[in-house]
Amino acid sequence: MKLTKSKVIGREEYSQLLDEKFPEVASNYKSHDLGLLHCEVAVFRDVMEEAMESEKLWKVEQYIRFVDEVFSKADFELKNALEVSFIEDFAFGDCTTKKYKAVKDRFPVSIQSQLKLLHENWK
Repeated sequence: MKLTKSKVIGREEYSQLLDEKFPEVASNYKSHDLGLLHCEVAVFRDVMEEAMESEKLWKVEQYIRFVDEVFSKADFELKNALEVSFIEDFAFGDCTTKKYKAVKDRFPVSIQSQLKLLHENWK
């Protein structure tokens, strides 16, 4: 499945796209995460943060560009999950030197701007 310019993306499409592009994310789900969109999105965020700490910046960039692209086409439920369980949770989490560098070097300006509005650590 590919992202199209006009298609609204909901939970099912998001899950299918994520599984196709990043199968390593699904392998990190725990039984209590399955079926709960916010929990599944939070696991994706955790996987991205692990890549940041391991300095796998190309992978970080792939993850965050996917989030940025999906966010722009997401329905209300998915957009809310991405805002709360990915972007806001990340913004209010630990701001390590490696994470800060990854954000500055690899994140799209649109998401950097959201992080700066949420917490002074990202300015």
